[in-house]
Amino acid sequence: HSIGLGAPQEKHAWVRPLLTKLCGPGGRWSMQWLSDEPRHFFHGRESIVVNEDLRVWTTRILHRVFLGLELSEAEGAEFMAMQFKLLILAGAPDDALGIGPVASLLDMKETLAAKARWLERYKPLISAHL
Repeated sequence: HSIGLGAPQEKHAWVRPLLTKLCGPGGRWSMQWLSDEPRHFFHGRESIVVNEDLRVWTTRILHRVFLGLELSEAEGAEFMAMQFKLLILAGAPDDALGIGPVASLLDMKETLAAKARWLERYKPLISAHL
């Protein structure tokens, strides 16, 4: 579920107050915290892999703000790897997903199992806000 361009008014009416609660004033962040986080994440690094490091850092920030879940760097990387595989699976033709070698190559079973584990981890955190 998402709130986006073209979302029905009913969905917008339900999601908007939740997003405001999480991201608005009094949410799980402050300007000071948001200013400090990049310094902590990038401190001591001799190089930055933009396509990986920034995504992991952003993933960690979003999990903290929206769920109150503090991810380690390894968990952020694990989430990003799973998300990348899900994007590939979402774009694959349905008929191809049932072919053994394709499903194996895309690691479909493990990717979907990882998604299920993440969702289970989110459930109690989301329930606290509804």
